[in-house]
Amino acid sequence: MATFAALDKRMMRDVNRIHDYLWDSAVKIDGAKLLADLTREARELDALLKAGGTLRRHAESLARDTAKDKDRHGGALYELLYDTYNLAAAAAHVRKRDFKGAAEHVAWVVESDSIGTCVALDSFPLVEEWEGGKLDFEGYAGRLADLLQAKGVAEAGQYKRMLLVARTFGKEWDARAPKEQQGLAARAALQAAAWCAVASRSISEAATGRPSRVPIRDFAAVVQKIVARL
Repeated sequence: MATFAALDKRMMRDVNRIHDYLWDSAVKIDGAKLLADLTREARELDALLKAGGTLRRHAESLARDTAKDKDRHGGALYELLYDTYNLAAAAAHVRKRDFKGAAEHVAWVVESDSIGTCVALDSFPLVEEWEGGKLDFEGYAGRLADLLQAKGVAEAGQYKRMLLVARTFGKEWDARAPKEQQGLAARAALQAAAWCAVASRSISEAATGRPSRVPIRDFAAVVQKIVARL
């Protein structure tokens, strides 16, 4: 029977490479091979999660469209596979009692989702301020919440708080705490990140009026399969 360990390194490499394929023209990547590899890895992850083909179908559709127009469709493929891979990896680390490793994957998820939300709001300069060191993550998340509130998003404040909870566990891990406490922290962080991943999509829809390429119900169903593996 296939295991996540057999998939882990390959999928981690490829979900990170798709970022360069989409947004860094200086990096030379065989796009056709990368998309084929990602499609196969999505199929394997779908089977491991017993997701009923939901992840596989959306990944295959997005990969086909990305091959035709990566500027238009690649971002949705990246968001789908980056989130599902890293959440699944976090759950795998929890099961191995590598709680710090789990929290690191969680932090990557909420950072990526916050960036995606900024992009949806046409506010990438805010990301550049944070990445450039002009804002810490708390200040950045607060500014993002302000933008969302201005768009009439009622849960903007809750979104900010959950981003901070998940990322703080990943970036300020207390390795001296009892293992039982670390386990609870890793699970709480993963569940917070899972909430943020789904909420990022519903919030972006509410703020922009544009539907997510992957329906929220389908994405949430896959995320719930991951959380159920804790």
